[in-house]
Amino acid sequence: MYIVALNGSPNKSGNCQFLIDTILEDCKANGAVTETINAHSVIMTAKWPYCADCKPKCEGKCYAGTALETAFEKLAKADAIIIASPVYFGNVTSQLKAFWDKMRLYRGKKTFIGKPVGFISCGASRFGGQEETIRAMQTMALIQGMTVVNSGDSEFDCGHLGVSAQSPSIDDQFAITRCHSMANRLLTEIKDR
Repeated sequence: MYIVALNGSPNKSGNCQFLIDTILEDCKANGAVTETINAHSVIMTAKWPYCADCKPKCEGKCYAGTALETAFEKLAKADAIIIASPVYFGNVTSQLKAFWDKMRLYRGKKTFIGKPVGFISCGASRFGGQEETIRAMQTMALIQGMTVVNSGDSEFDCGHLGVSAQSPSIDDQFAITRCHSMANRLLTEIKDR
């Protein structure tokens, strides 16, 4: 089992990373190999850090041979993916959006169809836009054909849309509990495939 987390936060060791680590620790304890990719770090290695729609059909030339291409290859190999973003004005970070926009080539190849994906968002207040941010990430994943993982039933209480946390996430026991459920749900999705 190989599970890759994509941290959309420019803060590599902030609230989102704490929640990602909580999920990944559970996954590792159950035999998974895990890895985290920081969207901000890898998007800056591309020729342009945003998609300029340079050709009707993406060829991936603007990031060939970069850390961004390596990140895409890791996501393609993953058995499951976690995507996290802090709330930035009720949405995902610009770094995460730019990263995702660069994935046009993989959409054309249908690389991510059916791949399980779970979501994390953290805001400054309890109702600080987390669900809207998660919905934006879900939309990005659905356009790639991914399988959205959420609570499903009482056995997996990882949140209706995903893990929603309040900053500082290390003090949000509700979100931490949901992270343990998210790990369980992702592992079950992988094993049931």
